[in-house]
Amino acid sequence: MTDFDAEARTWDDKPDRLERSRAVADAIRAAIPLRRDWLTLEYGAGTGQLSRELADDLGPVTLADASAGMTEVAAERIVQSGLVGWRAIQLDLMHDPLPTQRYDLVLSLMAMHHVDDVPRLLTALAELLVADGSIALVDLDADREGAFHEPGFTGHHGFDRAVVEQWLADAGFGAIRFATPYQVVKEVNGQPRAFPLFLAVARRGA
Repeated sequence: MTDFDAEARTWDDKPDRLERSRAVADAIRAAIPLRRDWLTLEYGAGTGQLSRELADDLGPVTLADASAGMTEVAAERIVQSGLVGWRAIQLDLMHDPLPTQRYDLVLSLMAMHHVDDVPRLLTALAELLVADGSIALVDLDADREGAFHEPGFTGHHGFDRAVVEQWLADAGFGAIRFATPYQVVKEVNGQPRAFPLFLAVARRGA
């Protein structure tokens, strides 16, 4: 299991993570007409790399993560990048009270597969959106063999898109669309294997 507190300081050092964030940012721009007067929440934000790639298209952003280490680094990145109106908060929606702030846009990149109760998470994220707010979720497509993660990983081995679509609908989302913004290439049994990621875009109450 990844120790996010321990890895926070070096999280942004891997070039493939930056490449992934840029590809996902491009896909989100293509799927959602972003506005600078929106309030945005990135949940499971880590260091905030995805939102920083979208900084020119977004207004104030809240970077939320359950890891204290990631939140600390995210706050430093905000200062280093001169991002006015941005903030980083430690937040675990499975245990913490729901914040009172409401957002126009929620982003999440590779966070869902670490959450035990994904339908509950999606319901909480829906509640954090304004009436017609949008959500953009990116995670791993179903990995039947569990080859993406190291042995001992206790989260989800990706997701079936039809299941995610139903979860989103049950949480009150509509206008649900999917795309494939990126493929992560990892070595499995000595051979490179591509693991596609899905982008799910939806609107609350649509």
